[in-house]
Amino acid sequence: MLRITNTVTQGFNHKFYTGGVFLDVRKAFDRMWHNGLIYKLIQFKIPNYLIVILINYLKNRTFRVKLNHTLSDIGSIKAGTPQGSILSPLLHTIYTSDFPKTNQIMNCFFADDIAIVVHKLCHPHTSERPK
Repeated sequence: MLRITNTVTQGFNHKFYTGGVFLDVRKAFDRMWHNGLIYKLIQFKIPNYLIVILINYLKNRTFRVKLNHTLSDIGSIKAGTPQGSILSPLLHTIYTSDFPKTNQIMNCFFADDIAIVVHKLCHPHTSERPK
């Protein structure tokens, strides 16, 4: 939040046009693709023994649903990280680390929230700076 505030303030002080898009990614932790996460951990050169621990942590997870007095069959969880886990935000940060970046665009991530902020000297439809 501080990075966003500082960027907007800096843009205002330098008379830049500043725009932002703020996203709340729905069920971001629940939809994390395990194989994609493992691939990114390898790209980060995480030691193999830690990757094996994380694979064991994520695989073979199951769930059941109870409605009134009826219990469902066991279902398999094939994506996502455990809800409420201290590791989930860290794994999500690694998972989203390859989000596209440029010099003019600042991306800020916090858990499943994303802010994309851009500065422009001139408005896209004019050649004038703000007065």
